[in-house]
This record gives sequence, C-alpha cells and structure tokens, in this order.
Amino acid sequence: SRHITDEQLAEAEAILESMHPLVFADPVVDHKTIVAQDVAFHHVIAKGADNGALAALVDALADRTFVARRAIGEFHEEQVRRSYDEHSAILGALRQHDPDRARLLMSHHLLIIEDFVSDGADPGGEAVH
Repeated sequence: SRHITDEQLAEAEAILESMHPLVFADPVVDHKTIVAQDVAFHHVIAKGADNGALAALVDALADRTFVARRAIGEFHEEQVRRSYDEHSAILGALRQHDPDRARLLMSHHLLIIEDFVSDGADPGGEAVH
C-alpha cells in the first residue's frame, strides 16, 4: 500500500497540535471540537493509508462514537487523553514509515473506542448509566 505523504503527515500533526490545549485543559470542556478534530485526524490517516475499508470503519465509528459520547454526556478526561496519546503514537509510526506498526496501533485504538462506545450506550443510543 502507498505510504502516507509528507503533506498528510503535516496535516495530521497540525490537527493533533491544535487539539493539545483542549485535551489537556483542566477541566476538559470543548468536547465538540475535540471529537471533530479526532474525526478529522482519523480521516487524514485513513486517506493516507489508502485503505477504503479503514476509511469506512472510521466514518462509521466517528458517527457512533459521537452519538454515544453525547449520550454519555461527559466522557472521561482520562479517555480523551489516552486517545490523544494513541494518536501521537500512530503518527510517530507513520513518520518512521512503519505502516505495519501504525496499522496495529490504529486497530488497537479503534478496538478501545468500540469497547468504550458499546459499554457507554445501548443499541438504542441511550446512556445506560
């Protein structure tokens, strides 16, 4: 598969940089922007990975994650920060042109989000706790 371009790396990096102050704010308040940036980051990576299936998965997850997180109301700051750190690791692997490592990190990251989403909301989208 194609390697991610330098432009795409720079774009992903810019997204993470702009998120940093929001993610590490105390308390985290701007969830809407964080989620939007999160989705934007995933799109850049999916595009760079030239992987239609991954891009589709990211789309589906982004929508469900957004709905579930809104249903939960406040999602944990710890989760927001862990997610940010995982994004940094994914970006690092891509920058080292290690697409296999990036793919593993991304898969792991998406699994965690999936678990978080299914724990947080029932299929009807209502918060369970």
